[in-house]
Amino acid sequence: MQTGLRFLVVPLLVLVILLGWRAFEAPVPPSTISAVQQGMTQAQVRKVLGPPSRDYAGRQWTYTRFLTFGYVNVLFETNGTVLYIHREEF
Repeated sequence: MQTGLRFLVVPLLVLVILLGWRAFEAPVPPSTISAVQQGMTQAQVRKVLGPPSRDYAGRQWTYTRFLTFGYVNVLFETNGTVLYIHREEF
């Protein structure tokens, strides 16, 4: 009975450790975020970061990554250029 329990507990422990590690990775790699600069167009941002996870009426794009905490917001001026980039990581 103990051997069977060990075969169940060890893989579950490894899974929990791997998921915990993944949860605290950056939602977007810092080197990629640094390529986005104030004044860039939405097309330029999309070329660097790809399509956003969420688009709030074209004024704010949010980037997230599956199984990670945190997000990156890109805020745009009314003319469609980058105003501000906000990163939140936990």
